[in-house]
Amino acid sequence: ATTGGAWVLKRSESNRGEDIFFVRCESPEDRLEAERLLAADRGGESPWVLQRYIKRPMLVDGDFKFHLRVMVLAIDDLRVLVHDAAVALCAAERFGEEDGVDLSNKFAHATNHCVQKKHGGDGKTTESNSFTIDELCERVRLPKDSPTAAALSECIRNQIDAVVKDLFFAARSRASPAVGFFPMTGSFELFGLDFIVDEDGKVWLLEVNSDPSLAVFGERLKPLCSDLIVDVVRIVSGDTHKVDGGFRLVLELPPRFPDAAEARRRVSKLVSIVGSFTAGTYDGHEGGKKVASIAIGAPGAKGAAKALAAREDWEVTTNPNAPLCSLQWAPHRTVRWERVMEESPATRLVASHHYARAGLLRRVELFTALASAGAIGSMPATLTLTKKGVATAGEHDAAAALETAAGGACRWRLRQGGPVVICPSAADAVRRISGGDETQRWSVVQHIEGSVMELRATVLVAGSLHIGLHRNISGLGESLDAEEAFGIRRAAADVLSVAINAATKNRKCFLPFPNCFEVFTASLLAVRDHGHWKAWLLGFEDTFAEDSGGFDDCLAEDVVSAAIAFFFEAGWEPKSGFETIAIAGQTSRNS
Repeated sequence: ATTGGAWVLKRSESNRGEDIFFVRCESPEDRLEAERLLAADRGGESPWVLQRYIKRPMLVDGDFKFHLRVMVLAIDDLRVLVHDAAVALCAAERFGEEDGVDLSNKFAHATNHCVQKKHGGDGKTTESNSFTIDELCERVRLPKDSPTAAALSECIRNQIDAVVKDLFFAARSRASPAVGFFPMTGSFELFGLDFIVDEDGKVWLLEVNSDPSLAVFGERLKPLCSDLIVDVVRIVSGDTHKVDGGFRLVLELPPRFPDAAEARRRVSKLVSIVGSFTAGTYDGHEGGKKVASIAIGAPGAKGAAKALAAREDWEVTTNPNAPLCSLQWAPHRTVRWERVMEESPATRLVASHHYARAGLLRRVELFTALASAGAIGSMPATLTLTKKGVATAGEHDAAAALETAAGGACRWRLRQGGPVVICPSAADAVRRISGGDETQRWSVVQHIEGSVMELRATVLVAGSLHIGLHRNISGLGESLDAEEAFGIRRAAADVLSVAINAATKNRKCFLPFPNCFEVFTASLLAVRDHGHWKAWLLGFEDTFAEDSGGFDDCLAEDVVSAAIAFFFEAGWEPKSGFETIAIAGQTSRNS
């Protein structure tokens, strides 16, 4: 029965403590809010879970709620092992008395690592509130069945092992409704299981996480994380005799198909059947409409939805796992990359981010990639130096390296936490760094001479590789005549196409995917050079990053219009707001 008491309502596929709501059945306000959340998923497509709240959890120091993150390794078909390196993640704020518990306070009730690290804004909370099971058992009130901390630790571990054994036995059972779990010989996966312990010492399973974050270990428990990784490698490589006190085997079942080739054949057939079903029913979805998934609350979501609503052959869902979804507008971390990798036009998913683009967003890495590709002159030399690094290289060689990076002698912009300092030469910059603190890291950037114009341009990178520049460039002065504005725009287009093409030559910097598109905001400087305009790229930002506050819905509308035209029609048109500046390494002069 789901009547009475406190409950937890959460989206089945959410993570990072998002889309979670604590509900008191006796509260009309809570019930209305729960109904509002469910109504936001029009059509009821997005799966939600309603879970009984453990009202009397075991508390750290008598005041703070916690949960356990346990790492479980599933190998072949099927061995299941539990690792000793479990982590207790503790809330930052007090749980409160039973009758006065404030369920709206996530810092007291949602012990998820990503929620708690926001407490105080410095991330130190999660470092001080993470423990091993043995450390935890020294700081809780012992239940009567476990008279010592050691006895409680053993009791908790034994219960975890029993739950994990039953869970995976049921998941692999033919009678199990656990669709999607099909272990195979020659494969393995690491899961993160979350448990809570009540005041009587009983262990309850909360959820199972695929691709578990290792950030839960933090800096203090980092050695445990290292042990975990080493033990995983040893186990899956068959070197089990070297594992000492790491994994413990809790379940071992005979393979369903002794012949590994037969197992792979059956899995391949299953995937083929599912793919055929998807392809065969695709055109029958609501009169042949394509489906786009728009993440609730994602930056630009309203504009993306508006662009799709203007097209009769598209419909929108908020379900991130809609089986027939063709386009996904969502934060980078929630993109369904397994679908993005599909090659079949019938089952592929087009996503609003490229997978490997971190180097494009980090200025030092971007400059290194451009320099390696011979694109010096498109971006000011951008480096990070330390006193130790200068001492190792020697001041003379360090200064010479700076001038080589800049293509000659120039002034430099130095910054270390405070205001920018302009140094007249590389030698002067190096001397300042040498006189600083050992632990300081200095940002060293080539100074661009002349009367510069600061610009911000929006760039759309679709597939691999089509580059478009948006018509609106921030920073272009209104006093400029059409010819001047065109010259600046062309200079910006040239440097952007050169830089992005050069970045793709280093896969660690930027690896565009055929089924992806992404919008970047480029910071640039424009300066007159011998009567012509020259543009310098300073760096890129993710325009619609989760923490960017980028809720430019008009821009998102243009982006989605261009993406639909590019991936599903004949190619984007100027009316989308973007003009092509490069295609597969070739620069366009039409901009």
